[in-house]
Parts: sequence; structure tokens; C-alpha cells
Amino acid sequence: MTKITWQSSESFEVEEAGTHHVRRGGLGQGADDPLTGLFAQPEVRKVFEVVEAQRHVVRPTKRSAGPNEIAVRLDVDDGADYILAVRHPSGAIQFIGGQEIGAGGKRSNSALRTRRTRNYAIEFRAPISFYAEKDVRRGIVGDIKDAVVDAIVIKVKDFIAKKTVDLAEAAIWKLLGREPGMKQLSIENGRLNLAPVSGRIKPGPNGRALLFIHGTFSTTDGSFGDLASAEFFGELARTYGNAIYGFDHYSVSVTPEKNASDILKTLPSGGIDCDVVTHSRGGLVLRTLNERQGDLSQGKRFRLQRAALVACPNEGTQLATPDRWQGTLGWLANLLDLFPPNPITSNAALVMHWVTWFAKVGVAAAEGLDAMNMTGAQIRQLQSPPSPAPGQYSALVSNCEPNGKLWARALDLGIDWFFDEANDLVVPTSGGWRIDRVPDFIPKDQIGAYGPGGNIPAGPRQVTHISFFDRAETLQFVLRALSGAPQHLPELDLARALPVSRSADGAVLPAMAEEVEPQVAELPAFETVLHRAEAAAPRKAPARRLAAHPNSSVFELIVLDPEQITRMGFPRVEEEEAEDGHGTPFLYAAYGGARVMVPFYLKKAHLPPKTGNETEDKRLKSMAAEMGQRWGKLFGFHRRVQSVLDGNPRARELSPDELRIFGELLFETLLPQEVRRLYDVARSREHDKLFVIFTSMIHWVFDMPWEFARDPERGTYLATEDVHFIRNVLTQTPVEKLSPRESLKILIATSEPRDQRRVSATEEIAKLRKAITELQRDGLIEFEIRKNATPRNLHHEIATGNYDVVHFIGHGYWNTKSGESGLVLEDETGNSRPLGGRPLREILSGRGIRLVFLNACDTGRSRRASGVETTSLAGVAQDLFGRGVPNVVANQFPVGDNAAVAFARTIYEYLAHGKTIAQSVREARISANYEKDGQSMDWAIPVAYARDPEDRLVVERKAAGGDGLG
Repeated sequence: MTKITWQSSESFEVEEAGTHHVRRGGLGQGADDPLTGLFAQPEVRKVFEVVEAQRHVVRPTKRSAGPNEIAVRLDVDDGADYILAVRHPSGAIQFIGGQEIGAGGKRSNSALRTRRTRNYAIEFRAPISFYAEKDVRRGIVGDIKDAVVDAIVIKVKDFIAKKTVDLAEAAIWKLLGREPGMKQLSIENGRLNLAPVSGRIKPGPNGRALLFIHGTFSTTDGSFGDLASAEFFGELARTYGNAIYGFDHYSVSVTPEKNASDILKTLPSGGIDCDVVTHSRGGLVLRTLNERQGDLSQGKRFRLQRAALVACPNEGTQLATPDRWQGTLGWLANLLDLFPPNPITSNAALVMHWVTWFAKVGVAAAEGLDAMNMTGAQIRQLQSPPSPAPGQYSALVSNCEPNGKLWARALDLGIDWFFDEANDLVVPTSGGWRIDRVPDFIPKDQIGAYGPGGNIPAGPRQVTHISFFDRAETLQFVLRALSGAPQHLPELDLARALPVSRSADGAVLPAMAEEVEPQVAELPAFETVLHRAEAAAPRKAPARRLAAHPNSSVFELIVLDPEQITRMGFPRVEEEEAEDGHGTPFLYAAYGGARVMVPFYLKKAHLPPKTGNETEDKRLKSMAAEMGQRWGKLFGFHRRVQSVLDGNPRARELSPDELRIFGELLFETLLPQEVRRLYDVARSREHDKLFVIFTSMIHWVFDMPWEFARDPERGTYLATEDVHFIRNVLTQTPVEKLSPRESLKILIATSEPRDQRRVSATEEIAKLRKAITELQRDGLIEFEIRKNATPRNLHHEIATGNYDVVHFIGHGYWNTKSGESGLVLEDETGNSRPLGGRPLREILSGRGIRLVFLNACDTGRSRRASGVETTSLAGVAQDLFGRGVPNVVANQFPVGDNAAVAFARTIYEYLAHGKTIAQSVREARISANYEKDGQSMDWAIPVAYARDPEDRLVVERKAAGGDGLG
């Protein structure tokens, strides 16, 4: 008898536990039973036998040093294979393959057993998401609550013990009694009947055959079984007679090209005219047949007339990258749990066999899945010429809004990033109609879209990737598409993104900033977009009217808003009026007397107006979509970063690959084409002494975390490895020129109002004091500490103290409606006293202060504010900097205490040794990056503003000892 041991965990306290013994495959009853939903479906029970389930009511321990996880050990004596299913508090189901425990407690790397013995031991560890964090972050407000967790031990009835995906797929199909090949379709007793075709298919009375091609992890009856209505099939039979076929094929291990070749073998040697209905990946098989005939032997046998592409991943899907396949299958299992399919047509057994196989075997090479990889060769080829004949394709898609339950599951499974764009829960929506990356290659009147922003109301029951064909509207759309009849649907604006209603923390998003109309799919390099834009919009040269930076080692980047240039006192940029009558923003770059200016398109209306030339206008429309897609991706990553650093317990931190992609998008956006060429010249001349100074007159462009920018060719992050990255604002206020001193005098002011969340100021001061003790002993730094800062005592201390640096520890605030921002000080009773705007500027400006360091969250952000001269002065850091403080360091996101101390310690250390403000900031970022227990993104959170990046606060000197600061 297999023994199950539920191991205790230090990471949470079990307040209540209930065990469900299910020894003969029976199911419990009642709302509190763990074995509901997916585990109650008949198709799933063909694959799984639930042995035992436990429901835990748990509370995570606040000070646990260990991982939050459930651990189970099985001592197996029946030779069977087991997996563990965990249902998280959100309802998300996760499948764990486990590790086999050998002699001496040694654990194997794979849960797939090579020796089929009856007796063995296996251990499962399943992470559970709770709220406690080791690194306390500013701005986090979260409670630790009780949670319900189900852990279910499952025996796999017929495990597929194959190590390669092709052998596994063949074995799974055999186990389910399936055989790949062409099938003739008919209706029997209200169900779809599939009869194998022994010879070649034949045309129907209309001279055509109708072919159905299913998607991944599916079969013909699994994808299209819901079409088996007498009325719908009767309509097909009147047109095609018996010439209605479905192609059953392997979709995980086999490429679409191989699928297409297998279809061609079933066609008459003289060729045949076909109409086709596809679902999901089946559309890629069709497109290969139709558009890549020259690459296929006997390709001319297939002659497409009309096709209905339903939920087709023309531009791939983010779920189809090799490192995400297991998570993708887990997501499909959760969709089956949330949206139980028709048990007659269900593919649940097929999906669950793959779930168990991937859970046991792990990531494997799977060419069929990789065909949907957004950056893979298959998608790249299909989205390139030759193109299909005009009018052949119709497309049906869905924009599915995740509700709270679905959103919570996505977060727990780590795929919340997928909802940064409109999708049907599996593939991006807009990819369904984008052929060769042209938004309107499929005519507007041949596109149907369910859900928000679409032209077919979804009603109370949303249409997901797996539920298209049980809708009467889908049947109607398919019939009209095959007959060539008008769809009579409102036309979509294909250059405009469908709305996305959820942010990375699950909150409902407001409308996107008016400057952007994002589309979010894979797109070509932005340089290409700009090259086309420049060809379409000849530019004059207002750049020569802007004065170059006096420092020859500076590379300047300024985003110019023509509407604000005259308000700033500059001559208006001479440029052609855009489509909406407003000026187009420009990106201005300058270095060593050379200047470049290119259009910086942020929305469709910024593009040049239509020319009347069909080719040129189509290219402009494509440019609009590609531009929006890029900004949509940037907004998505930005929201992810914000959610993680705001302390959302379910938000998933960017992986190293995602951080790289985000950084490269930022780099390519900020340094397009001609600007990049000038940057390369500057970098080659200055090497590691180049200062990049960034300014923007458009508030939300300024608010992007450009500190994450990464050079894709050199593989380096600008702010830490390549250059000195500093920000600036456009202002008419001059700065006082101050000479370097012999030492640095610092005021550390703290504010911890009792009606605000505590910010650990005392602990931070202790850490900072310890870190700079040696510098103080050497006479390089002296500092004073003033706790419980009020406006009055802060004013007095700064007015009389002759400080070089003011270091503030506390809370910041900003009001998005009024544009007000500032610091939260204390009043005479110890409660909050907000101080910003003119009073704060008057206290800090014009007093010889060289640097203001704001160690408070959100002080580095910019926000639009009515009545201010430039939007880039709407944040507290920008306001102080723009009104005369020569150097300001602030935080654009909440920052961890450890990283905050590391950053401050290092910047003061290097400033005290006479390094420039830009050099010191870069060294501080490097220090924050390797700080123990810090977030991988902490190094990019501080933003630094400097009038002169080579400003030295202290006379330069060599470091004592071996610190290497000289």
C-alpha cells in the first residue's frame, strides 16, 4: 500500500486540515470538497485516479526564512506513477512532477523513472503564494490572511513513459484510440462521426471540398464537435454533399509544414478546389498549404477558394515559447476547470495526458508547439511574402476580459503578463487578422471580433479560445465566410488596439493616455518604422536653433512637444502639420556639434496625412499599427514593474529574459536609426566617459523607466555598463555655480508621521551611519541627523546649517488630479503635514545645497499638472531640480530598504572621493544590483537629475587603501 506523508512547513501554520481518502476513484461531495471542477470531469477521470486530497486552512508565518510550500512524500509499492495537484487560494491548479528519492536520499533531476520498479519514493514540493517578503519595500500595504489550499495526490492510470515528444504524442493518441489522417465527416445521433478516408478526397456538387483543420492538443471532433447541429451541418451538406472532411494530425511534435505535406498526400494528383475552416494552430497549417506551396512537394494539388480562420495565431502566441510549455498546459487545464467543455466533444483527456507528461519529463523539444513561437522561424516565414490572394481569408477572434477569479489564477500561475494585450486567453486577438503584419490585409468586412472593442457582442458568457464553436454567431459567421456572403457586421478600426481592461495587479485600467493607441503584438525593429516615416514625412531642420550642451562629452536626447516649445521660450519647430492638425513630437539628439532630429511618433494622429497613393497609405497604416504595438508593449512591461515594486503579492517579477526584452525595447525606442548612428560615434570617441542626458517635454514619455535601457548589440545596460545616464528638465531657472569643497556635509532628515505607515527610518539611519563611519573618521564626510522633521525645524536647520546634501527619509506624495506633489513631513502633534510646491522649493533652493537625495517612494515620477509651465516639472524631484537645485536623486518606484542604503552609501562614498555626480550614480547602481536580498530591478529605481553631469561636490582625490576609487 502506497504511504503518503504530509510534511510540515515552517513557512505557514496549518490552522485546520481535512483529509479526503479516495481509494477507489470515487469522488467526494459538497461545496467544500477539493475534488470538484476539473477533477470531476469524466474525461479527466480516464487519466487520473485521485488517491488522497487534503484541504489546508493556513496562515503564512510572518518571519519564515524558508520557502512557502507544501511538501509531500510518497513511498510507492505498486510501481505506478504519481503527480501532485495543488489548488492555490485563488483556485489556480498547478501540477507537480516531483523528484524521485534514491539511495541515501539522493534526488534525481527528472521525475521520469528509467527503472520501472514497484517500490520507490518520490517527493513533491509545491510553492504557495503568500504576502510576506524578506525585503521590506516602501509603499507596501498588505495583510497576511488565512488561505485555503488543496493538495491532491494523483495516480496516473496509464503514464506515457517516453522521453521524446514524438514518441509521447504517438503513444497518447494510441492510448485514446485515435489515429491521425484524413476523415470524412457526417452526423450520427447528434454527434460528429469521423470515417477514415482510404483513398483521395473528392469534390462535392459545387466542385469543392470542405476541410476542417484543428489546433494544438486537439482533434477534429474535439475542436469542431460543437458544430454537429442538424441545421448547420445540413446547410453544409446542401453545398458540399459528402465532401466534408477533417484532418486529424499530431500538433505537438510535428511542424505545420509536415502537417501540410500529409494533407497533400490525400488530395487528387490533378488538384482540388477547397474551402477550409481552421481553429487556432490549424490556421498556420492552412497558410502553409496556401502560401508556401513552392516549399512543398505536390503543393499545387491544393487550391484554396475561401477560408474561415478562427482564433488563428498568425503572429504566434507568447505561451508557445519552450520555457513556458509546461505553464501553458497548466493554463489550459485551468481553463477546462473554469469552463467545463461539452463532455461528448471534450479534449480534456488529451490535454491531461500532456499535462502529466510535461510535469514528469519537463521541457522538451516540441517542433509543433514552437511553430507558434512569436519569434520563431515558422511565424517569420508565414508573415513574409508571398501573400495569399486578396479576399481568400475571413477571420473570427475574441477579446476575453479576465474576471477576478481568472485574473487571480493567472497571477498564481505566473502568466499575468499575457493580459497586457487583448487575447482570447490563449492567443493574441489582433494576430487573428494580421496577415504578413498588415493590419487590413483581411478586409474589414470579413473580420468578426467578440468582446470589448469588437463587433459581435459576447453577452454574459464570454467567448474563450476553447468555446467559439458553441455560439450561434460563430456558425453564422462561418457559413457566410464560406459562401462569400457579406457578414453585415460593423467595421473595426484595425489600426486601433482593442481595449485591455486589467493591469498587472488586477485593477481596472483607465483609458490609455491620449498620446498612445497601442497595439501589442510582435513587430519589426522600430528603426524600420522610423525609416518609413521619414521617407513619408520630409523634415525641415529646426534642430540647429537649439543650443548644444557646453560639455563635449555629453550626448543629449530631448523629446520635443511642438505645442509647448513656444511656452518654453524657444522658437516654434517648423514641421508639417499632422493628420489631426497638431504638431508631431520630435526626438532631438546632439553631440560634438552634430545634431539629428527625427519624428517621435506616439499616436496615429502624429503620422503624416494620407497621400491618396494606395501603396503609400497602406504603409502609413501599417506604421501606425506597428508604432502602437511597440508603445503597448512598453506600457505592459512598465505596469508589470510598477506592480511588482508596489508590493503586489501576486505580481510576477520580470525574468532576466523579459527584463532584457524590456530594456532593448526602451533602447530601440530612444535611439532609432539616425540617432543611433550619432550615439555610436559618440560612444566610440568617449568610451566609458560619455554622458547621456535625457529630457522630455511630454510627461508620460519622461515617466518611462529609461534607466532599464539595454543595448541589444553590446548586451549592456546603459546606466551601469556603457555610459553615464542622467536626466534633465527644460527650465529657464539658472543654477548657482559652486566650487568643490574639501569634505561633504550632509543633513539626514526623517519624517515618520504616526498616521502613516512606518518607513523604518531609525534602522536605515543606523545602517547608513555604519556604512559611512570610515569616511567620517577620515574627515571626508560629516553629517547631522534631525528626526521628526516639521516644516519649521527643517527650514531652520537648512537655513543655518550650511549643508551640501539634504538626505530625506520618509514618504512622498503626488495627486494625479491637481498635479501637486511633495514630501510628507510632521506637524506639531506628530501627524502628517504635506509640504510641496513653492514652500518646499523656498526651503531647499538657493541655499548652496548641491544635492537633494529623496529616499521616498514616487518622488522621481513626473505627472501632468494643470497650470505648470512644463509637464516635466510636475513631480517633486523635477520641480526642485528645475527651480535651482543642481542635483537631485529620487525614486521612480518603491525601493527596498537594503538597496536604498546601498545606493546612498555608495553615492556618498564616491562623491566624498571627488568623483562626479554621474560617476557616483553609476557606481551606486552597481552596488544596489549586487546587494544581498534585493530585487533584481532595484538598481534602476533611483533617477538622477544633474545640470552638469561632471559636477564634483568635493575636490577629487585618490582613495585610501585598496578601495580602487582613484
